[in-house]
Amino acid sequence: MRILFIPLGLSTHYLHLVPLAWACRSAGHEVRIAGQQHAFAAIEQSGMTVTPVGERYDFVEHWKEALTELGRLIEATGGHRAGTERTPEERRRLIQLRSDPFLKSAEAMLEDLVPLARSWQPDLIVADPLVLAAPLLAETVSVPLVHHLWAPEVNDKVGFGGVRGGGLPWPDDLRRLFESYGLEPQGRYSTAVVDPCPESLQAPGIPGRMPIRYVPYNGPGTAPAWLAEPPARPRVCVTWGSTHTEMVGTHNFLVPEILAGLEKLDVETVVVVRGADRALVEPAASPERVRIVEGLPLHALLPTCDAIIHQCGSGTMLTAAALGVPQVLMPTTVDRAEISRMVADTGAGIVADTSDTAAETLRPVFEHALSDTAVRESADRLSREIAAQPSPAAVAASLDKLL
Repeated sequence: MRILFIPLGLSTHYLHLVPLAWACRSAGHEVRIAGQQHAFAAIEQSGMTVTPVGERYDFVEHWKEALTELGRLIEATGGHRAGTERTPEERRRLIQLRSDPFLKSAEAMLEDLVPLARSWQPDLIVADPLVLAAPLLAETVSVPLVHHLWAPEVNDKVGFGGVRGGGLPWPDDLRRLFESYGLEPQGRYSTAVVDPCPESLQAPGIPGRMPIRYVPYNGPGTAPAWLAEPPARPRVCVTWGSTHTEMVGTHNFLVPEILAGLEKLDVETVVVVRGADRALVEPAASPERVRIVEGLPLHALLPTCDAIIHQCGSGTMLTAAALGVPQVLMPTTVDRAEISRMVADTGAGIVADTSDTAAETLRPVFEHALSDTAVRESADRLSREIAAQPSPAAVAASLDKLL
């Protein structure tokens, strides 16, 4: 069987596809990744073959611009609060800002995807739900489509309705694009939905849900020798994601405040950053108590940690959940706040109030995550729930039933 994987044009939105892509190759299927330029390195580093698509449109740069404008509009119309009432015009503008980069990316990708699919002739398409080109391609070449989730489905709940508008009116340009391919605007087009979230971390009612075990993959890297040495004190991982500051800037980069909150605790702190963020951390880091590392995959570090503090990026959250590490979640957007609440509801994490980041306020939250037996037991229980999901190999073996 030939399987075409189509990630969103962000490296972090490719990583969740890797375990299933590996499993499909190991099962003897031919696998091809059709990706945009910002995901090339991540695709090649995972050992997969990539075909460039949509190169005429820089999705990442336009999405960064949209996020900046979205931030200004959201703060001007009620802030990051779930259920905020906005005028029809404000809602229309929010939907337009969220959908335009995905719409234009789809148009550019389709120029390359349709010839690729007609020449390579895949039997199945597996895509990120945010890749709007995928259902249009599947319709054009009459190939089943499987969506692969990367996080809990919360967009409708927080009032954004997803990039396709959810229950809200579709943007006219997006509606016209889908209708030009013979598709009626709707929420789902896939035959099945592969879901790496366990039931306790997922919204109910996902049609065609195919659970899959979340296998942590955070990219390649080197596991340093010190990871094999038992830490002298409880070890805490601090990270703010690998693309957060690149996409939204540094105004809500809270790692210095986190380090201040940890300063008086008897812990070893490991801060995982990308190179561009190191200068934001070093002035706040005590060399005797804080280790700053670049490019260390979380799946290598977290088994040695007693807790993790982060901004609730989905890959970070699910990696910690799969490895049974108690979490302190510090979300700065309404969708991440909802996901953080879902983690807290499992008992495996604690949500810190990011409106008050004084060291005296954060310190008790960090102490709680490190010392509370109930949090540790809940994290272990969540890890076991994830481990009980069908393996990527099992899901790969069942894909041919969809044809």
